[in-house]
Amino acid sequence: MNAYDRLRRAGVRQHDIRSYALIGFDMDRNEAWERCHFIEAMGVKALPMWYHPLNALKHNVVTDEQKALGWNDYERRRIMQFFYQHKEAVKR
Repeated sequence: MNAYDRLRRAGVRQHDIRSYALIGFDMDRNEAWERCHFIEAMGVKALPMWYHPLNALKHNVVTDEQKALGWNDYERRRIMQFFYQHKEAVKR
């Protein structure tokens, strides 16, 4: 929020601001959707970024810990595709 406020005070247009949202780290699917929708409710484009441990052997794999939180590969791809492909949610 601090960075958003600073950017707006500096004159950056609201629809030019983008924000990464870390998802899949100690949160379930609903929390991830809520985080991304919260960002977009401010008029900022949400860019979800999938968490994977630094020692992960493969990129963008759903770990056992994430599966325990309700994640699977379908849900991971679903949220990523939704926020990277849609345009209408961001207010201009």
